[in-house]
Order: sequence, then structure tokens, then C-alpha cells
Amino acid sequence: MAIKGNKVVRVSQGNYKIKVEDGGAITLDTGVEQGTVYVTGSLVVEGQLTYLNVQDVQVEDNIIILNKDDTLGSTVTKPDAEYGGAGVSGVRIYRGSGSPAEMVWHEVNHYNPPTGLQTQGLWSFRVHTSGSPTIAGIRTNQIDTSGGVLGLINTGTGYVTVAGTTNYERQILTYTDTVGYDPTLGLSITDDDRMPNMKAVSDFTAYSLAVFTAKRFGVGDTTGEGFDTSNGDVVSQLEFKVDNVLEAIIDSAGLLVNNVRVGGNTINTTANALTLTSNNGLIQVAGYLTLIDQGSDPALLGGATKLYTKSTVGGGDTGIYYVNSRPDTDGSTVITMTEELVSRKRALLLSFIF
Repeated sequence: MAIKGNKVVRVSQGNYKIKVEDGGAITLDTGVEQGTVYVTGSLVVEGQLTYLNVQDVQVEDNIIILNKDDTLGSTVTKPDAEYGGAGVSGVRIYRGSGSPAEMVWHEVNHYNPPTGLQTQGLWSFRVHTSGSPTIAGIRTNQIDTSGGVLGLINTGTGYVTVAGTTNYERQILTYTDTVGYDPTLGLSITDDDRMPNMKAVSDFTAYSLAVFTAKRFGVGDTTGEGFDTSNGDVVSQLEFKVDNVLEAIIDSAGLLVNNVRVGGNTINTTANALTLTSNNGLIQVAGYLTLIDQGSDPALLGGATKLYTKSTVGGGDTGIYYVNSRPDTDGSTVITMTEELVSRKRALLLSFIF
């Protein structure tokens, strides 16, 4: 008959020890998956390995201390047992037939963006494989740098990618169209703080070039600049400067280059005279030359002949006049000649008379 109640082995003085043969086992049997073993004092395990074949492990302490007795230096001095090199300390997770996963503190130098210097030690997430470990991914939705600089890669030729996402660029720049990118339809920025990928940059550049209108262009102080009343400017025109001197204007009246105005089918001047010159001395007019009747005779221009028409027809019967000059017979004075060209019929008539 079983006797219920607590059974106590009490040692009033000295220590109490249970000893078995070397390599033997001590079993505290509370039944299969039932019962509890209490240790009211500290538990020190001095063997090489500790196995916990339990469903859950619960630890009340908020800090788990690893590598406790490594006091040889200011870093983890125990080397990576499998891969050698710098010291490591961390946690290994077995994955059945798969390679174990590890989260370890790795005593290696790395670039520190805030200081621009090499810093000792970093956290490494890796998969334990033969030969050398492979880096494992981290899934999280936030990295807080406490206001510091976040360094990515920091060495070698790596790059940041968002491969695997669906139309990531559409999460950065919102396109107006729903079928394909069309620069004429425009786009807008979804969030000022989102990082674009190259597709977003390409789309934004294509859109910007499609709708971009340069107000000013040129090099140095040789420029062209546009003005428009829709932007609050006084006039709508294009101004062209060479060495910061205004040389030409295009406005609603046409083109003005210095004092010459070209507009519609008219060329005129804002100064006193319009001069046509040619490098070879020849000016050709491929069409009819129309002379508008003048109300008065023009003044003489020395060394030149002025040809013009008047509504009043004189003895020459043409209404076509000229003004030039010639010296008199003895050469003492210059005579101004304002004459009318003579028509063929009038010239024949005068030849019979004289």
C-alpha cells in the first residue's frame, strides 16, 4: 500500500551527494511527462552539454548571458569553431534536415557611417553550411537608428534592390493612366519620404522632359529667355542676348533684330533708314518691286540716287522720279537733280521736236 505525503531526506550538517559509477546516470523520475522537480537554490551544470527535452522553456530573467567566462580581452575571443577567424557568440537554431540558422555577434571590422571609421563587431544572421556560412535574410518593418545614419552595404560592389515586388515604382509615383505610362497624362508623388527605384526615376524623367519648358537657355551671358503674361510677365516674348546685350526679340508682332522688324510679309526698321547690302554688290529681287507713292520729294543723299513715285505725273508721263546730284559745267558747284523718268512714247515725241 502506497504511503502518501512528502518524503524528506534531511542532512543537518555538511553536504549531500549522490554518486554513481563514472558515466552513469541519475534519474529524477516524476512519471512520463508529469510531475515537477524543484531546485530551490542555484543550479550549476559542469558537463559539456545540457539537453532540455521539453515543449517550452521559460526564463524569468530578462537578460540571457552568453560567453560568460571569456575575460581574455575586450571582445569575444573564442573563435568561430566551425569557420575559424574572428570570435563569435550567439544562438543556433536547428532545422531538422536543413542547415541550422544562427544569430551571432561577430567580431569583425566594418565601416561605420556616422564616424566614417572602421568599427569592431556586428550582428550577423546566417545559415550554418559546410565550408562557410551564408547570410540569412531579416524580416522586419522598421529599423530605428535613434536619429543616426543608416549604412547599407558599405563595402564591395553590392546594391540595394526591391526585386520581387509588384510595380514598386507605382507605389512611389502615382500615374494618372491605368494602362501604361503616358507622359502626357502626368504623374504625382505618392509620399515624399519613399525611396524610388530606377523605373520610377526613368518614368519621372520621361514625364519631366515631355512637359518641360525651359524659361532660359544658353551658356554664360549668351542666353535666350522666355516671358509670358500667363506667368505674370508684362509681355509675352522671347529675348536673345549675346554677351549680355539684347540683340533680338520675338513677340506677337514678329521678329525684331536690332532695328529691323520682320512680321507677317513686311520688313521695316525702327530707325531712320533700312539698308540692304550684299557681299558681292548684287541684290536680287525675285518678283515685282512695288513703289508706294510719296507725298513729297525726298532730300538728296550725297553719293546716292533715290528712286520713288508720286501720284502727280509730270512731263515724263511716268510718275517715277529720282533725286541725285552732279557738278555743274565748270565744276564749281553741285547741282541737285530732281527729275522724272520719261516714258518711251514721250521720249519719241520729244526726239521729233528737238
